[in-house]
Amino acid sequence: MDLMLRKCHKEVSFIPLGEFFCLRFQMKEKGIIHLNGCISDTQMPQSSLTFHNIICVDYLSVILMQIENVMDNWE
Repeated sequence: MDLMLRKCHKEVSFIPLGEFFCLRFQMKEKGIIHLNGCISDTQMPQSSLTFHNIICVDYLSVILMQIENVMDNWE
């Protein structure tokens, strides 16, 4: 995500092998990230949740800094 915020990458995908989820972050516009995802129930494959959300880069930067602070203070 840091590389995306520094404009080194336009897309980041999390699609683990053997898992039932997919997350794709795409920088389509300046300052805006589109999040697309799909999550399936392993017990009932016909049950799934698909979603799309738009994230402002300014908010994402603040959230990532807060997560980093929490991880630095983790004891």
